Amino acid sequence: LLFLTALGQKNISDLPQAKLNTEHFWHLTPENQNYPEAGPWKRKTADFDMAMSKGKILVVDDEQDILISLTGILEDEGYEVLTCEDGKTAWETLQTAEVDLLFLDIWLPGEDGIKILEYVRRDYPHLPVIMISGHGNIETAVDSIKKGAFDFIEKPLSLEKVMVTAAKALEFRDLQQENQDLRARVRTDFVQ
Repeated sequence: LLFLTALGQKNISDLPQAKLNTEHFWHLTPENQNYPEAGPWKRKTADFDMAMSKGKILVVDDEQDILISLTGILEDEGYEVLTCEDGKTAWETLQTAEVDLLFLDIWLPGEDGIKILEYVRRDYPHLPVIMISGHGNIETAVDSIKKGAFDFIEKPLSLEKVMVTAAKALEFRDLQQENQDLRARVRTDFVQ
């Protein structure tokens, strides 16, 4: 995010997409003595990502540029990111992976984002969903919020809006879980 801000870019779509391929991001790590040819820098690994992860985010969008951009930005902020290009694959991923947050495009091939949102609300009511769309309007945004989305972000995506909304959604989810745990503890204390 600092790199993008230094370039004077505010929207993901303003960035040259080739520079956002996440396989080319390098990070300083304490294990550098094992990789002398790389000097103090080492390509990040899945193990490194898992140890540093703030949470797991699933990004669903049929535009490859959006997937690459969001993945790079969210990983740079310490999140583990999974991606899907259609609703069916997204739903299958939700069945097998524990996800903390879902970025979901409204217009997807096959099952659209609104239908997936309805499934998520039914089966994963505590999973925050942030809807994204480049073709949305006020009615679409209101409809997705009424159906249980945490928020709606319009494309082109603002880097600041993405990061602030993700942080708030995860904080809200954590507060809900804490509230649920406290209620359970109170019920247990009164029963005894």
